[in-house]
Amino acid sequence: MAVGNFQMTSASGRVAVAFTDVQPMIQILGQIDREHVNKLRANAREIAKPVEDAIRRGIPAAPPISGMTPAVVPGRLTWNTGFPANSTTIQTPRLAKKKKYNSIARVRTRSAALGIADMAGRSRRSMNKYPRTREYPYTGPGNKGGMRDHKISITGSRKFIENLDSGRGVKKGSASRFVWPSAEKALPFARYRMEVVLNKYAAIVNARLRG
Repeated sequence: MAVGNFQMTSASGRVAVAFTDVQPMIQILGQIDREHVNKLRANAREIAKPVEDAIRRGIPAAPPISGMTPAVVPGRLTWNTGFPANSTTIQTPRLAKKKKYNSIARVRTRSAALGIADMAGRSRRSMNKYPRTREYPYTGPGNKGGMRDHKISITGSRKFIENLDSGRGVKKGSASRFVWPSAEKALPFARYRMEVVLNKYAAIVNARLRG
């Protein structure tokens, strides 16, 4: 029978719980012993580390297109400005009941320039969303700095996306140009390790529910 986000089945007089969402499993683990939850999150961070390493290796040190090369006064979306392009962090977010999908662990990139280079043009819905850019610092003639913005056109946006698609180190034919193709190399083993960990904690929950 279905109970919330997990299913209870009976075989030979023994009850087992098969979770379709880890949120209720973690909730029950916390009721048993909060340290179980802490260890599960620590395990998840450890498992995510090789995925993070693969992503960082797949991000080019140099900007994929010349327009992202920092000038004397670098713009916010130039390569290695603000955060290094390959700057990442592993997060173990709290799980929410109302979310369609929950992440036990996730690798998040921190560079705005990488975000644009990796995903620009994926949906094509935002290409003409804003008529002009935000103001950004620039270097004018004679290295005189200032602030400016510029008009955004469909033609210019398409050309920008074409340049990115043919840029340095780009995975051709992929919506994500760098991050996802790199992560895929490490995901199979990470998925296997995570299944082993989840099965271990599911067994703890099953033991409690069976009494």
